Parts: sequence; structure tokens; C-alpha cells
Amino acid sequence: MVILTTRIYFSAPRITNIQQQSIQEMLSRWGLGTLRSYKPTEHGVMKQTLFIHTSTGDYVFKGNPLYPGQWKEEQYIIQQLKIHTKAPVPAPYMIDSAEDLFGYSYVLMPLLPGVHYHDLDKLALSEEEDQLILSKLAAALLELHTWRTKEAAEYDPETEKRRPFPQGLYSFSKEQILYWLEDAKKYSPIEDADMDWVHEQKNAAESSFCNIEMYSFVMGDYKSENILIQQNAGEWEVSGIIDFTTAYFGDPLADVVKFTNQLLWKGQHRRAEFFLSSYLQNADLLSTPYDISSRLSIHFLYSLILKWGEIHATGQYDNKNPMSFRDFASHHLAIVNSIY
Repeated sequence: MVILTTRIYFSAPRITNIQQQSIQEMLSRWGLGTLRSYKPTEHGVMKQTLFIHTSTGDYVFKGNPLYPGQWKEEQYIIQQLKIHTKAPVPAPYMIDSAEDLFGYSYVLMPLLPGVHYHDLDKLALSEEEDQLILSKLAAALLELHTWRTKEAAEYDPETEKRRPFPQGLYSFSKEQILYWLEDAKKYSPIEDADMDWVHEQKNAAESSFCNIEMYSFVMGDYKSENILIQQNAGEWEVSGIIDFTTAYFGDPLADVVKFTNQLLWKGQHRRAEFFLSSYLQNADLLSTPYDISSRLSIHFLYSLILKWGEIHATGQYDNKNPMSFRDFASHHLAIVNSIY
């Protein structure tokens, strides 16, 4: 459930009571052999996961759900992605609802091979190789988006059905923006002029959202930490896509934002341009260039509201060069508009 999971993002429960004996009991329960080693994963703000290495293979343990139904939702998404797409996802996704071993329910899934895109910075890749990998990342995202739906919706684990957004995708996006804009006020200066500007931006984009003819699966967190890459017979390939906690069904353009931003924040504009262009040139969006640009601006604006709140809440804001939120967001949106 998108609104719920995003609102508890910064107060997520952590896994506790992890002992070697309990892990071995878990492995025995599933017939997964003898424990060899385990360690926390390096990535993942939720701190829910462990890598577990056994005599039968390597697995990912995920425990202490963020919200009721998280495991059922993620299992549904992974199962359906296996049916509707060729995306490399961690299946089978095995749920144990019993709380006797750790004090909470947990899931197990295969540990997929590969490294993250940002790990490739350690390698001396040629520009040609780098662009090939970026094109593969864009193609993998496009593959996720081949799972299409007639309605914008989120999965409801209670009813085990997709639940359409009551007022449609535009209203859902507007609610997300306004919720996090109010949240950002707790940590950062958001003036009336900033609020007015945000309202102008989202109002101008309303018709572009209403013109969407077909919706698709949206991962909601397509970024370097959730994508694995490997070389297979000398060819680079996307070997894994993980973490579907914030997935829903809506505008696929929303999914280009996080990875593009990761590159832009690092000053890697040419890489960001290549990735975004690779996606847009091969996407079957059934939309006018104006509608694509308009919706992209709203999706990036939403990410910038989150970023603005984050840099102030965590002390990353540069007080030597103060600017309004409008100036901050307008500057970044101008960069985005210049690369596609």
C-alpha cells in the first residue's frame, strides 16, 4: 500500500533476536541445509534483511514486516512479475507467518547474483561499456512496465485484490505531493510562495494524467541499490531486481526518477541523459510529448519535495547558499528538462 508504506518509511522496525541457533532452526524448517554464515545486507534503509549462506545455496532473510500484509503484497508482486514479465526477480518468495523463532514473521528468497551499478565505479569501464549497461538498465525497467492494467491501483493484501485509487491517479499523486510538502515544513522553510508554485505545477499537469490510456506496474524504487548486474559469457546483463515495498499500478514514467536523480546528484549528467533517453525512446507510452514532459515534471517534483525535507532533517542543507524550495526545485527541473 503506497501511502502507508511511504509514511512509515523513516520509522521502520528493525530485525532483532537474530541468533545462529534460530537461523539454523529456520533452515531446517525449510529444508535448506546447514548454516555456513550470515551477515546484514549493506544496502536497504529499512534494515530488514540478512544474507544467509548455507550448504544448499544463498538466501535473503527479511523479517519484522513494516506493515500488516507486507509479505503477502511482495509475494503477489513477485509471482505476478514472473507471469507477466521476464524480469529477474527473487522467486520463490517463501513466507513463514509463525513468530516462534524470532518474535516476528519473516520471508526467505534466493540471493540473486551480481553487483550494483554504483559498484562498477571501481572498474575502468569504457564509455561504450557504460552506455551498454545503462541501456540494459533502461530495458529492464521497460520490461517491468510490460505488466499493464486498465486502472491505477494498489494491491490490498487483505482482500488479495488490486484496489483502484478512488479519485484516480492524478488525485493520488496530488495527495502524495501535498502530504510530503506538509511533512517537509517540519524540518525546512516552505513559504506561501513555494506552496503556490507547487499548486500551479500540479494543476497544470492534471490533463496530462487524465489522458493516460493504459496504466502499468510501477516499482516505486528503481534505483542502484535495488538492481543487480553481472557479466554472463562476456555480456553485461541485469541479473536481479529487488524490493517491491512501494510498488503500485500507475504511470510508468514515475519509475525513471530515482535512478536518473542518483546520477544527477553525482553530477553524472551524460549518464542520466543516456539512461532517460534510452527509456523514453523505447517506451510505448501512447502519450504526446507534452503529456510525457508534464507528467515527468510532476514525478520529479515529488522526488524533490522528499529530497528537500531529507537534506534539512539530516543537516545536509548548505546554509552558506540559501535558496527557497521553489528555486531549488526549479533549478533541478531545468536540468532534467535539458537532458531529454
